[in-house]
Amino acid sequence: MKNVVRNQKGFTLIEIIAVLVILGILAAVAVPKFFDMQRSAEEKSLDVALNDMKSRAVTAFSKSMLENDGVGLAITAFSSLGFTDDASVQAAYQDFAGTWAYTNATTITYTAKNFTSGVFGLTAGDTETPPTIALTITE
Repeated sequence: MKNVVRNQKGFTLIEIIAVLVILGILAAVAVPKFFDMQRSAEEKSLDVALNDMKSRAVTAFSKSMLENDGVGLAITAFSSLGFTDDASVQAAYQDFAGTWAYTNATTITYTAKNFTSGVFGLTAGDTETPPTIALTITE
């Protein structure tokens, strides 16, 4: 005796194609936005590092003023801020996904894991003004 199944339920080929087209459109819109969010997050992280470096510079300069009767020491290198090599920079920003490099006394480079890279440059201050630190973001 033969078993006959009646009223089989299922998707038609047209329904499956329609779902695939909708998923394709969603993916085409969502994937670029996801990558833009990653880039934006990396740039915001670099801003956090920049603000930390600026804070370290002002703190070091202020401390030198207190210790030297109101005359600050000219800060001319990142080493005055506690950054002496790649390891010290990496330790300070260990939660970053990319790689830090102590390029020279006035330049620290960050190479991001995904998109953005940044170069932090220190411009020396004098006995009356702290150094300035600038960030250049590259693709």
